[in-house]
Amino acid sequence: MLGLPIDMLLLLGGATVLAAMLQTATGIGFGLIAGPFVLMALQGRDAIEATALLSLLITLVLAPKLLPDVNRRDLVNLTIGCAVGLPVGLLIYLHADVLVLKLGAAALIVMVLGMTFFPVRPANAGGGTFERSGGVAAGVSAGVFGACLAMPGPVAAVFLVRRGRGKVAIRATMLTFFVFALGASLGLQIIVDGLSTRVLEVSALLAPACAVGLVIGHFAVKRVSEQAFLRLLQIVLAGTVISLLASSYSELVV
Repeated sequence: MLGLPIDMLLLLGGATVLAAMLQTATGIGFGLIAGPFVLMALQGRDAIEATALLSLLITLVLAPKLLPDVNRRDLVNLTIGCAVGLPVGLLIYLHADVLVLKLGAAALIVMVLGMTFFPVRPANAGGGTFERSGGVAAGVSAGVFGACLAMPGPVAAVFLVRRGRGKVAIRATMLTFFVFALGASLGLQIIVDGLSTRVLEVSALLAPACAVGLVIGHFAVKRVSEQAFLRLLQIVLAGTVISLLASSYSELVV
């Protein structure tokens, strides 16, 4: 299927299981982990649509059960910002080279990763206007990177971590937010670019791997402490940078 060699299919399947597991357990991770591998396999905008579609399916399964734990103020602020960022991300999606997108994403994630090592603020510090503007700004970033790379999570997740939100609230808020961020991104992409059979084929191919990762992540989330959650987030971000740079380097030397 898709004309891919067996080793690439196995790598893609393994990355998808890991990505779905992390998305389920932490609230982010699918686009960050699976996205670069899908890009390597499809080499084009189809990869972004397929990643967004699979990630959206995971969030639709998980989000309804998490609504009681959502921080509604954060969700509203992120959603407002995302609506502003989506058109910008769509323009980048339509006109930027995929290599440029991957390098830009790597640079962003390095910055975000560095921010996670600073002490978090108490949840009630700097509220009001500061909290609202920070959430909206994080939402703008989520909209831009959601539309152009199917990666709406990094800055939004770090904003919540830096605000001192607990892992339960972060996971619930992120996954609920993704219903809008990924749904709107994918909808805009389909309107302007269509939905190819390759997107449907790769999504169907990877759906079982998503299901396996979802089940593993469901059991893992109950055993992950607050500190381990932050460390896992850092590992996910670091691994993503390595994957993006490795993929970009392979394109540059070809």
